[in-house]
Amino acid sequence: MASLVGRAFRAGLAEGTRASYTKGVKRLARFGLQLGLVQDGLLLEPSELDLMYWVVAMGHVEKLSPSYIAQLLSGVQNAFLEWGMKSPLKDDRGVPLPALHRVLRGIKRELTKPRKDRLPITTPILKQLLERLHSGRSGKLGENYLCYRAMLTLGVYGLLRQGEMTSLTTTKWNPLLQAARSAVRFEKDDDGNISSMVFTCVASKCDPFRLTVDIVIHATGTKDCPVKAMRKYLASRKRSTKPEPLFAHTDGTFVTRGRLVSCMMALLQECGFPQTKYSTHSLRIGGCVSLAAAGFGREVIAIYGRWKSDSLLLYLQLGRATLCEATVGMAQVTMEMVEGRGKDGLRRDA
Repeated sequence: MASLVGRAFRAGLAEGTRASYTKGVKRLARFGLQLGLVQDGLLLEPSELDLMYWVVAMGHVEKLSPSYIAQLLSGVQNAFLEWGMKSPLKDDRGVPLPALHRVLRGIKRELTKPRKDRLPITTPILKQLLERLHSGRSGKLGENYLCYRAMLTLGVYGLLRQGEMTSLTTTKWNPLLQAARSAVRFEKDDDGNISSMVFTCVASKCDPFRLTVDIVIHATGTKDCPVKAMRKYLASRKRSTKPEPLFAHTDGTFVTRGRLVSCMMALLQECGFPQTKYSTHSLRIGGCVSLAAAGFGREVIAIYGRWKSDSLLLYLQLGRATLCEATVGMAQVTMEMVEGRGKDGLRRDA
């Protein structure tokens, strides 16, 4: 039984995560030589003050990012747990060390650059980008026009993050993290017409356990209809017997974040929008603002966009009729409707 417990304990951590965690122990051991934490080749348990010195050295001397420092600390904690010892990041009662976490918070505030405000790519702006994409089909994006058209419409109408659509590299992808071609399925209405599609999001920020989430997106009947764009794109893809990512170029290479950014920046520039004010997250923000401009409340937007900041929303479910109404409503938004609202999507005169 003990061996089974040990095997299950080890299996609870992915090999890739284990490899990155090992770096934390090695870094602490090198730093610990200065503090006398290494004796006879063994790393002793560091005190809270030792860890505070280490964190400050990594931040101010080695110039490591706060997120990477936190990852290295997690690696140290994991190592001590596997050695059968208590976590050095917590006291005897299992409470996180307050001084250490305060120093961590201070390092984050000192080293993190101010976040730039990103403008939304609302449905009216999306229509302009698609018009430009269509007119420039003979240009650089030419043969991949259908791919980026489907990607941009899915991003806005599905309120997706770029990581939920793109691959890590142009030749490699992980089906456990990135959407596969089979992630999209179409649904028909009572008359047999395709009325919606379901996009299965295999992993996202709000789904740490990778339980997957089905996102229902209805046809809008407009030029930027996400369902129509996806159908045309998938019809153009060559069939393959092996698993493939959802979005790929005609030469078989995959769409990465960099490729999506290049496409968006080129279209924004051609349409006269300031490139520096937009990012891939502008697609998700734009979907949110478009829903608000269409008159939908925060509860609908939170569920539609899978936000979980309010625990009450975890118990709410939207019916198919409301989902359909929300998608179609986004397509009817005009620039005047968007400009009449603030950054939070609420009316300025409210």
